[in-house]
Amino acid sequence: MTATPDPTRLRRLAVRLRLIVEISLAALILVAGAAILFPSIEIGPVSAHIDSDGLPGGWASAIAAPIVLALAAGLFELRAMLTRFAQGATFGPAVTRRLRRSAILFGVAAAANVVLPPLVMIWRAFAEHQPGMVSIHLHDLLPLLFALVFYFVAEAFDQAAVFETDSKGFI
Repeated sequence: MTATPDPTRLRRLAVRLRLIVEISLAALILVAGAAILFPSIEIGPVSAHIDSDGLPGGWASAIAAPIVLALAAGLFELRAMLTRFAQGATFGPAVTRRLRRSAILFGVAAAANVVLPPLVMIWRAFAEHQPGMVSIHLHDLLPLLFALVFYFVAEAFDQAAVFETDSKGFI
């Protein structure tokens, strides 16, 4: 028995995912913005701070800002893709372009999160004529893997669309 496609179900899922992305985007901007602008803010039982991994707060905020901007831009692109999809667009160039952009932006954020802290630590140690110690956590590499998978999926959708167009030309 073959499964029949249900575009309505997929559109509903896109609307739900878009809502989750919108909430995530708002939370990211509010929490990260508070932690960057007000490093020691505490409101009742809630506090926002940036894990500096041994760096001074100013350096941690300087590193966090571009990472947060890239993540926010990636979520915005993902939201735009889900909006197009919820409106009935299929996996055409307009939709996969948004997915590809979000994957690239997530990859930039993940790479910056892996590379920037060690670079700053090395630079600070060099400037202070001290030996530098750098550590990279393996769990920091997982977001890079997800970004690569998103990028691959976007490329696969583009190739599937080309294949479909080519196969219709033969018929």
